[in-house]
Amino acid sequence: MSFPASKYSRYKRATAFFLDWLLRARGRGRFAGKRLDLNAFDAVVEDIAQDPTTLTPKLLQDLPKALGAGQCAITLRQHVALFFDDQERGHRHFLALLRRWVDTLKSIEVAQELPVEREIRRFENYYQVLQVDEDYFPDEETFIKDKGASKKSKAERKKLFDEAFAQDLQMEVVCYFMELEELVEGVFSIYDQVKKQEKTMMEATVVGTLALHMANQLTAKLQLRYPTLKLAEDLVGVLVCYPSSSLAARLTKAIAQRRASFEANGTFEFQCMAHFIRLHDAIPPDRADREGTPDRSP
Repeated sequence: MSFPASKYSRYKRATAFFLDWLLRARGRGRFAGKRLDLNAFDAVVEDIAQDPTTLTPKLLQDLPKALGAGQCAITLRQHVALFFDDQERGHRHFLALLRRWVDTLKSIEVAQELPVEREIRRFENYYQVLQVDEDYFPDEETFIKDKGASKKSKAERKKLFDEAFAQDLQMEVVCYFMELEELVEGVFSIYDQVKKQEKTMMEATVVGTLALHMANQLTAKLQLRYPTLKLAEDLVGVLVCYPSSSLAARLTKAIAQRRASFEANGTFEFQCMAHFIRLHDAIPPDRADREGTPDRSP
């Protein structure tokens, strides 16, 4: 059984790397020295795409990895999008910004040896993203504590990161629940193998103990960042304050089906959130809206 690295940590590292590259590239053009918020980077990206000669050799060398980081952030955000309110705009807006920036910058013609397209494709698949070493992108604190940067640039970088991650509580809690779900699925799986005499009880005990340790670590890290999240209902409350009605309809149906199956066969089948995500992704948007989202018209 393999235990998951922090999904939200991966997202923050990738986003920070991409934003740091944009910030450094901004300093080479007409926006040098100007204070910018996230929305203003549209113009920065357009300038870079129109005149990439402003980029230093180091920035050009880092471009493939920066675009890979941007695609990684997009993929991870898309994967949790199902759990956001149908009318939630902040998540969709930042996702649109990331997509626009990556699409614009990948058109830059660079030397053949720079694997831009390959690096982007590497992070297009959610499950491939999870296979990449978590340390592939540096921790965001690395950029803020950069000894070679001036106090002004450090403050500007921190301000930009704070803006990018300011409203990510819901996303972080979703990632937390998904990670717990994977741990539970792993424990369920190995005890099922014990019943089939494929694994020993000793092996199952080790996996169960390790899963509890990992769950405690995930919980401690989340509560360290958000001290107000003390109880289970606090965590659930983050998700249900602005629920996705289309998701709720499908979850209700799936739970009813699981219960009916259990009552008929006497066997419990584990179904994790990833399964519901795959079901959702398989449904065309117009059909999903018709079947899962109630009419919002007056």
